[in-house]
Amino acid sequence: MPAGVVGSEIVLQDYARTFDTNKITITANGSEKIQGGTNNKICNTENALVRLVYQDATQGWTGNDLVAATLK
Repeated sequence: MPAGVVGSEIVLQDYARTFDTNKITITANGSEKIQGGTNNKICNTENALVRLVYQDATQGWTGNDLVAATLK
């Protein structure tokens, strides 16, 4: 994720309807957080529209349809 400015938005749309088989990974950038933490998040929901909004330094980027990334 890029460095955040309060109110900035990023939107990702599953145009091809393949996030369930080709998950998208949202990666934290240094000190920027995602949903209050520094761990990566994924979206694996088919046909999802992920809207990320930069809130502040405490929460960082927040968004919908994100789950914790697991190591495999």
